[in-house]
Amino acid sequence: MQQQLLRRRACSTVLVLLAAAAACVAAKPNDAEMQIGPNIKMKVKKLDTEDLPKASNPYEGKPYAGCEGGYCASDDFAVEVKFWRAANKGDVKAVKKLLANKALNITRNIVPDSEGFARVVDVAMWTASSKGHVEVMKLLLAHPGVKDLYKYEDGHTLDLAAMAGHKAMVELLLKENMPVGPSAMAHAAHYNHTDIMGLLLSKPMDLKATMQAISGGASPQMASIIITAMKMSEAANAKENEKRQTRHDFKAEFVQIAAAKGNTEVLKQLLAEYDIPWTAAQSLVKSAAENGNREVFDLIMSAGSIQEDQEELEEAVGAALKVAAETGSEAIADYLIEKHPSETKQHCKPVIFRAYKYGHFGVADALTEELCTIDKAGPKLKEAEWLGKLAVAAREGDAAAVKELLKNPDAGKLIAKLQYRLTDPKSGKKGPLMAPHPINDPLVSAAKGCHAEVVQLLADKHVLCAACAAAEAARKGCSKITMDLAMGHGKAMMQDDGDTIDPALRVVAYSMEEGNWELVAWMIAHHASAELGPYFLPAIAQEGKVDDLAKMLDVLKKAGYDKTQYFKDQVHSAKITAALGGNVELLLKLEEHAAPLSDEEKAADMRRKGGPEGGPGRDEL
Repeated sequence: MQQQLLRRRACSTVLVLLAAAAACVAAKPNDAEMQIGPNIKMKVKKLDTEDLPKASNPYEGKPYAGCEGGYCASDDFAVEVKFWRAANKGDVKAVKKLLANKALNITRNIVPDSEGFARVVDVAMWTASSKGHVEVMKLLLAHPGVKDLYKYEDGHTLDLAAMAGHKAMVELLLKENMPVGPSAMAHAAHYNHTDIMGLLLSKPMDLKATMQAISGGASPQMASIIITAMKMSEAANAKENEKRQTRHDFKAEFVQIAAAKGNTEVLKQLLAEYDIPWTAAQSLVKSAAENGNREVFDLIMSAGSIQEDQEELEEAVGAALKVAAETGSEAIADYLIEKHPSETKQHCKPVIFRAYKYGHFGVADALTEELCTIDKAGPKLKEAEWLGKLAVAAREGDAAAVKELLKNPDAGKLIAKLQYRLTDPKSGKKGPLMAPHPINDPLVSAAKGCHAEVVQLLADKHVLCAACAAAEAARKGCSKITMDLAMGHGKAMMQDDGDTIDPALRVVAYSMEEGNWELVAWMIAHHASAELGPYFLPAIAQEGKVDDLAKMLDVLKKAGYDKTQYFKDQVHSAKITAALGGNVELLLKLEEHAAPLSDEEKAADMRRKGGPEGGPGRDEL
C-alpha cells in the first residue's frame, strides 16, 4: 500500500494500447546466440535506432468499439459479467458459448475515454493470463480479430503470466507472437521464476528494471543469469553506447539497491563485474552504513576507488560515522575503529557530539574508549547529552525522566537545536528552519512506542513534528495518540491543503495495512477534504483486496463522500487498475458505484467545493 501512497490518480489511469517500440526489432544476420546457463541461451541483438518502429495509435480518430469514442452503454452487461467470470474460472465451454453471443461487444471500453482504456475482452484476457488458464487463452486468441487488437499492446498480457509464474501460459503467448514488453523479464526476476526467465532471454529487455528487481532480492542463480545477459548486451552494443554523450551509471544504482537491501550474495556478484567509480562511492557507502550489515559494509568499503584514494577513504569514513551516530549502529562504528583507526580519529569530535545529541551513547563510548579524547564537561557536549537523554527517555517511554529533563529552564531552546535547514545547491542559501527529521524527533520516537504520557508531555513543543508522530502512532495501531495529535498540535494535517495533507494520507495507509478500519473511518469523517478516502481506491485495486474495497466504500458512503465527482473519477481509475490485474470480482464491486452523478448531485458537489465563483476546488489547492 505504501508504494501507492504518493501516486496521483493520473498514474493509475493507464492507457493499455501503447506502441512497444523495442518489441518488434528483427534479428540481423550477425546477431549471435550465446549460452549463459546450463539450459539457457540468449540471442544478443545489435540495435540501431533506425530499426525501431515509430510509435502509433491504431485507433486515432476512429470509433473502436462500435460507438463514438469507444465508451458506450453495454448492450447486455450481464453477458459481460458471465464472460469475465467464466474466463476467471477457466470455464472453457462457457467462454466459447459467450464469444458466440452477439450481445457481447468485446471491444467496448469499460470506462469513460477520459479516464483510461480497457476493453471487455481485455478483462477476460488478463484474468485468464494471471490465473494461467491456457485453454481459455487459446479460445480468446482464436476468436476473429482478437489477436489484431493486441498488435500494439505493451506486453501486459504476458507480464501477468510472468509475474504469476505460469510457464505454460508464457509459452503459449510467445508461440502466438503476442507482444513482449521490456518489463516481462523484470517481473520474472522479481518473483524468481527462473524457468520463465529462460523463455524470455531472447526478447527485448529493460535492463534497468530487471537489474533493480534482482538487486532488491533475487536468488543468486537469477542474479547470475541477468548479470551475464547484461554483460553480453553491453558487449553487443558497445559502439552504440560509446556514441552517447552522457550515460547514467545504472550499475551503481543496482549496487546501491543491493547494499540498501542487504542482499549480500547478489552484491558480491555485482561487485565481481563492476568497479565502483569515485563518483558513486560515497552514496554507496552511505547506503551500506544505513543498512547496518557489517558484511555488506565491508564489501563496499573494500572497493579500489575508496581504498586506493586517501581523500575518498577519509570522506567515506566520515560519512559512515555520521550515519552510525544518527542511527546508533555500533557494528559500523566498531568496524571503522578496527579497520580504519587513523581516519576514524580525524572525525572524533563531530561524531561524538552527534551520537550524544541523538542518544546513541554506545557509539560515542566505543570511540572514546578506543581512539578519542574529549572534554565531557564542556558546555556544548552537555547540551548534546541533555538532548540525547531526552531521546532515550522518549524511545523507552520513561515519562518520569522526560518530566525531569523538561524542568530545565532552557529545555525549549535545547529542543529547538534539533531543527535543521536545507541548503540550495545552486545558490548556497539556507532555507527556513524545519522540524527535526523523524528518526531524530523525540515526539515521533515516543509515538512509535505508543508512549502516550511521553507524547502528551512533548506534544506542545511546536518545533517537533506532531503530524509525523500521528502517522507513526497509526502505523503501530495507537489510535488514541493519532486522534489526539491530529485534533491538537498536528491539526494542520486535517486541513484541505496539499502542502500539509501527506501525514493524513500516511495515517490512512498505515491504518489500512494494520486493518484498523475504525481509525480509517475516523480520519475520513474528520478530515476537511472529501478526497482523502477516494484517493486510495486505485491503490486498493492494485493490491487486489476485495474486502478492503468493500470496507472503504462503506466508510465513504457513511461519510457522504460517495456522491462527488472525485469519487467517481477514482472509481474509474480503480476499475482500470482492477482490469489490469485481471481481478474480476473487484472490478464488479467497483462497477456498482460507477454510475455518473445526477444533476442534483453535481450541483451539491459544486456547492461543497465553493461553487463556480466561490473558493478554489481541490485540484487548484
